[in-house]
Amino acid sequence: MNETYLIRSAALQGFSDLVKSYHGEPAELLEAVGLSFEELNSKETLISFLAVQKLLELSANKLNVPDFGLALSQGQNIDMLGQLGLLMASCKTLKDVMLSVQRYMSLHSPAENWVFSEVNNLVYITRLEYEANTVPLKQIKELSLGVCFKFLQLFIGQSFTAIRVELSHSPVSELKAYRKIFKVDVQFNQEYDQIIFDKKYLQQVVHLDDQNRNEFLEKYIDSAVSETDYNNLERQIMGLLIQYIGSENASLDNISHKLGMNKRTLQRQLKTQQINFKEILANIRGRKACWYLSASEMSITLIGEALGYKDVSAFSRAFKLLYGTSPSQWRKARGEFKVVPSLKNDGN
Repeated sequence: MNETYLIRSAALQGFSDLVKSYHGEPAELLEAVGLSFEELNSKETLISFLAVQKLLELSANKLNVPDFGLALSQGQNIDMLGQLGLLMASCKTLKDVMLSVQRYMSLHSPAENWVFSEVNNLVYITRLEYEANTVPLKQIKELSLGVCFKFLQLFIGQSFTAIRVELSHSPVSELKAYRKIFKVDVQFNQEYDQIIFDKKYLQQVVHLDDQNRNEFLEKYIDSAVSETDYNNLERQIMGLLIQYIGSENASLDNISHKLGMNKRTLQRQLKTQQINFKEILANIRGRKACWYLSASEMSITLIGEALGYKDVSAFSRAFKLLYGTSPSQWRKARGEFKVVPSLKNDGN
């Protein structure tokens, strides 16, 4: 599936000011990835998610600011989320806030989703990305988790503390930069990008309540989502597979259950729309494998387990079918992805 994923330009709130604070030229950076000031100034404009990712990587390299994504997260406010932000502000409890984000994130960024889950006394907020790049674009992940943590503090207060923060890549800056933002040690090379905290915060009251506005926004957002995201069967399947990748739940039986339909009915719809379930699963696994191989120090065996393969041999065979080489050879040949620092045409 070659879909161009988009994100509201408001996701780059504060970008120009941050670049200038490091004596950089925002216009040159934007031009290098095909973006413009006009798109940035119109918060509701949908721009390329991949372009945003490349912009953040390029900015970090060109300005020599490895924690650029984290720094940008600290200059963002809830209004950057538009209608989703208004809905969040209308919720009564933190749990309501998180459920709203999980349900309506596509209005801000159809390219990603946030999944909220409770396990015993812990709460997991996990970031999932539909556009699984085969190269490690790390800054967007750090920006997103930094913003998420800031919003948790907004709704709960400065007394909020996480138990831990996990990132699926190796560190790109000094550890003190992460601790400054998250206030706890960050674990790297993990399976998911997520923030984990105590369940006691879930029922904490949010002091930004307006029930009438909430009801209005619910109707508005339900209408908007139903016209776009919910009618795209392939996208729904991808979203569920990304969420369950690596577990027994990444199966046609479970996906049909999650979609609220009989397995045979789903199979008929897939056939009618010429969608191949196994191909979607294989491509997601492949792209996720490339991410792990490039961005983390996880062993080949552990990566295979994280993606749901029975053993390392099965993982290697599947990977070779997609990319024509083994995971270890791919990792050795690819090395660490670097964004070319040149902003202008350099004759290459």
